[in-house]
Amino acid sequence: MCIRDRLYKEEFDEQLCDILNKVMIAKDLVLDSLTEDSIQILDEELSQHYPNMKSVPIHILRVRAKTIIEINRIMKELMEEYEILQTEEKFRVYSQLAPFFRVVLWQTKQKLIDRIIELQTEDDPGVSVKVNRLRAKNFARQGLVDHRGEFTVFGQVFHQIKEENYSCFRMNKDARAFEVKFVGEGAIDAGGPFREGLSLIFAEIQSKVLPLLIPSPNQKNNIGMYREKWIINPNSKSPENLKMFQFFGAFLGYLFRSRTYQVLDLPSIFWKQLLGQRPNIKDIEAIDRLTVQVLQDLENIEEKGITKETFDDCFDYCFVTNLSDGSEYVLVPNGKEIRVTFENRREFIALTTEARINESRIQMEYIRKGFYSIIPNGAAALLTWQELETNIVGRSEVDVEFLKMNSRPNGDSEEVYEFLWKALKEFTTEERVMYLKFVWGRSRLPLTSDDFSTKHEISFIDSDNETKLPIAHTCFFGIDLPRYKSYSTFVEKLRYAIYNCKEIDADNTDFEQFGEDDLLDNA
Repeated sequence: MCIRDRLYKEEFDEQLCDILNKVMIAKDLVLDSLTEDSIQILDEELSQHYPNMKSVPIHILRVRAKTIIEINRIMKELMEEYEILQTEEKFRVYSQLAPFFRVVLWQTKQKLIDRIIELQTEDDPGVSVKVNRLRAKNFARQGLVDHRGEFTVFGQVFHQIKEENYSCFRMNKDARAFEVKFVGEGAIDAGGPFREGLSLIFAEIQSKVLPLLIPSPNQKNNIGMYREKWIINPNSKSPENLKMFQFFGAFLGYLFRSRTYQVLDLPSIFWKQLLGQRPNIKDIEAIDRLTVQVLQDLENIEEKGITKETFDDCFDYCFVTNLSDGSEYVLVPNGKEIRVTFENRREFIALTTEARINESRIQMEYIRKGFYSIIPNGAAALLTWQELETNIVGRSEVDVEFLKMNSRPNGDSEEVYEFLWKALKEFTTEERVMYLKFVWGRSRLPLTSDDFSTKHEISFIDSDNETKLPIAHTCFFGIDLPRYKSYSTFVEKLRYAIYNCKEIDADNTDFEQFGEDDLLDNA
């Protein structure tokens, strides 16, 4: 039996649940409204996102999907009945049912998870941090690594929020963890500066300016799938580095419980290990295709006609492997002198797989320590890794129709209102993200309409001056649009604003007076 086959069934249900969760989110469906039409699974979608399932007959997938939906309807009824139990007894029952939650959809268990988390909610401790963005920017330009967390935005916040103040991360939906004061800047933090600070922090985490993450081997070698992923740096082991990993974990816990989504390209092996789940060879392949190719070649030598007699002519390996950072790791004592042979090749496969799975074990222990100081074990035990990832990173695409559904016009200018939606549909994916950051300080939309703490408010202002630019209110998810006379002028001014006014928060500054020429001097 090959490595892949041993893991098929569990992965099969896991991926079907992931598909159903995505269908329900994308189509804004509730469990009771799922029909035959809403669970249609296309071959091309499976081939693109779940290639290991494309060989399964589509009718079998649909039958299995229907079974999962029926299990969820039963679980929903059980959970409604258990509501009458006392809290302690209720959670004891749920802990006994935990193994079944692998096939319970997010919508079915979301309220339960939120309820468990709310039991550990803290009052706002009033934590305030000062951030010098210019200092961080100048440091990044030097191409250095902030090993002690002294110069980056992440580092500045890290040193001001000590472990005893992690309670500020135990905030619920859309609540700000701390107040951000940008040194030398005038914005008052009603939410916009905090969200801008978060964007800067997670951009730094996924860069070479911090020692926490490194590009995956697939990214460095430009091979395999998921080339955009970042992974834990197995070489970051100093006491200060480990404290930074713990802080990172606490931040992840905050993102999950507050639904404050951030761009975070981490692979399945990370999310599984964060939940204490066992990764497999496919998770390694998602970050290092070349290593897995070697292991598969060794395991399936019969398919290539390689025998015991010809093995040494085809393979020249010793009991040594390379970790994700390129460092050499000896698998057994004197491994550099022990050759991989026909007889011991499976031992080499097992040891290499184990080494790669555990290469960042120490760092992950600290990330988990930070994460579980914010998220109760009882809530995390009910999650799949896909649900954890989705509820931290949100929607990867800015869905224009979904945004429009959660927007409201303030005033009367139907023409300019429609200009906006036409422009956003024509914008590139990057420009839509830039628009969202411009008006809200975020790069991701919430998963569902219920997750919006406030609707996107679009107001209109009179102006005889065609050089006037749109004005964003990031703290309040709002934008003021001048009543431009033509669509071409509207698109030009909106595009100029999102490209050139990224760090301007109009909540504390009278930008109405500025036109393009003024902003060139002030941006």
